[in-house]
Amino acid sequence: MLILDDHVINKVRHQMANCGLSEEAMKPAALVQSLLSLAREGKLKQMSHSGSISSCMKRDLLLGLDDPYDERAALSCDDMSMWEEEWKKGKDDQTQSSSQKHEKSLPLLVFIRTNTSTNLLKSKSVMELLIQECTSNDSIH
Repeated sequence: MLILDDHVINKVRHQMANCGLSEEAMKPAALVQSLLSLAREGKLKQMSHSGSISSCMKRDLLLGLDDPYDERAALSCDDMSMWEEEWKKGKDDQTQSSSQKHEKSLPLLVFIRTNTSTNLLKSKSVMELLIQECTSNDSIH
């Protein structure tokens, strides 16, 4: 899962500026395209609970965005957490096994925090890129 907002884009832009990238390569659409490509290829570093759906669900429960007494929400969060752990364990087992040359990765999920993405959402080229990504034959929509 790739979580995007203005802060993430600015952080990436700052790191790329330190590497000497051109202004053209640091425009929002170019950065989003690069992040999508890296995520699709499985080249983004995965930290513990980074980009996990279950961590977003847990956060929503803790913030009161979902009813913490709703058993279905709590069960769904627990199920998602277990599923993600099983997937990670299966992925680790596949990388340790030399017989698995090509592993099937999960579909890319892009989550845009709309309340903190005003600059990102104002960019016509970023919106066109995301629409293209959502409507491509390779994406699940």
